[in-house]
Amino acid sequence: MKIGFPVKHIDGNLVFGHDGKVWAYYKIEGFNYDFLDGDEKMFPFRQQLAFLSNIGLDLHYLSVPHPTDVGRIIERTIKEMKLKNYPLKENGIIYMNKVRQVLEKEKSLSESSEYHDYIGIQLDKKKNKYVSGNLGISMITSFKEFINGFNSPVYQAMGLYPNDILESEIEAYRNQAMTIEATLSQAFSSKVEKAKTHELVYISEKLFSTRNNNSDIKLRPNIQFGNVVEGVDNKGRKYKAVRVNEKQFIDLQNANIDEISPKELMISRINDNNEIEQLYVQHLVISDMGDIHYHPGFEWLYHIKTQMPFPITVSIRVDHEPNELVKKRLTNTKLEIQDQKNEVFKGGQMVDSGVSLSEQGTIRMENYFTQTGYPGFACSFVLRVTGETREQLKTRVELLITILSVFS
Repeated sequence: MKIGFPVKHIDGNLVFGHDGKVWAYYKIEGFNYDFLDGDEKMFPFRQQLAFLSNIGLDLHYLSVPHPTDVGRIIERTIKEMKLKNYPLKENGIIYMNKVRQVLEKEKSLSESSEYHDYIGIQLDKKKNKYVSGNLGISMITSFKEFINGFNSPVYQAMGLYPNDILESEIEAYRNQAMTIEATLSQAFSSKVEKAKTHELVYISEKLFSTRNNNSDIKLRPNIQFGNVVEGVDNKGRKYKAVRVNEKQFIDLQNANIDEISPKELMISRINDNNEIEQLYVQHLVISDMGDIHYHPGFEWLYHIKTQMPFPITVSIRVDHEPNELVKKRLTNTKLEIQDQKNEVFKGGQMVDSGVSLSEQGTIRMENYFTQTGYPGFACSFVLRVTGETREQLKTRVELLITILSVFS
């Protein structure tokens, strides 16, 4: 089975998908709140709750292991040394350069435990996975959007192709992404900045790495996608657009992927020394996290990032569910439970305690969403673990499951 690369184009922190969705990704620097008292620890929690309650868009959280940039750290130290005058200054600079070479070599042989955290936001509310409204009306709306699509300049202007992306469209998404950046800065109480194109490329390319520490994947700081083209419609109006080139993404996927078991993948490639490198990969999903969580005390993601002796990539999809859709589902659940109870009564049996507990829980949830007006979120958690051998992979997966069993 062939699976196509999902990304169509990348512009700054904007990722255009083949499914028509556009995501804006931001890098978020965490902060330590261990020193805060109980009330102060609730402040960032409430800020993020307010953000989730009002964003109205699908989200994607990413926590990606990243090698420490020792070269940049030492380079900054050397620049500071050059600004000062003291004996043996030149010897000190030579020594620091040698230290950098040694640390860079060690970095290529060791695994990273430093993580970079990102959040992606899907920018078009109409393309959310869950959209409220009547099914018939939704179908009519979709049909109208389909017809209106043919009125787009990419279909009307000579010189443009249907797969081109209008520069005016890209600019509109850039402006929306800028507004969201300010909202995120308030929500996370820490530094938030737009992800750069080479960062997003690096994250994508690391999925095809054949080494535990991803040292075979290099940053591409000057990479750019697409070419600017121009078209003219029948009224003489000119339109600029970006013509995407899917071949530019082929180089990011320079590896073979084999399914060696129902749970394991093997990624392999021939390196510059004409040797075969291979890495074993397993993806895990979290199926149950319990019903009630308390903050502080349930920071499971922070726990595995600080406690696990090997790097783990974590991807969390958070699909927005409108409040009315959540309440409708809870109402349907109540009706299903009532049907079960009616069938039990017909048979002259006693209702199982589990059914009664489910009914009580459903009523509490329905009251909660009715009173607060909060939306719901359908979440999926995927954790990626790698190993140089199948035995190492198995050991790591078992340790991760053991650690996470405390929380889920």
